[in-house]
Amino acid sequence: MGYFYWVLGLLNCFRNEVQALGYPGRAMLAGAIEMGARSFVATTFVPIFGYAAICWTDQSAWCSATVYLIIMGTYAIKKRTRTGTVYPASPIIKENREAGSEKRSVELRRIDKAFLQKYRLKVLF
Repeated sequence: MGYFYWVLGLLNCFRNEVQALGYPGRAMLAGAIEMGARSFVATTFVPIFGYAAICWTDQSAWCSATVYLIIMGTYAIKKRTRTGTVYPASPIIKENREAGSEKRSVELRRIDKAFLQKYRLKVLF
């Protein structure tokens, strides 16, 4: 069963990618797909193949979630490159606003905008 550990590596990479690109719900849906695939294999193939089917439940779950996440990751990257939008480092700015240091947040915002303009990206504030 160790033949599928590379699929698990892809699964983790694509799950982190989709989540980092701003789609945490889709990354969580991949977990639900994993659970659904495990349930499907357990209810469908265990009566036929027995213990061997139980051994394959994890691998089938990894493969099904990886296929979903590859599709979603490709979609997210294409959407970002087509529109040219990124999310700025807004948690830093929000923390500084809450702390009352408006001057520091303005400096960070100016740096972010200069960086984004350099690479011709749009700001989503």
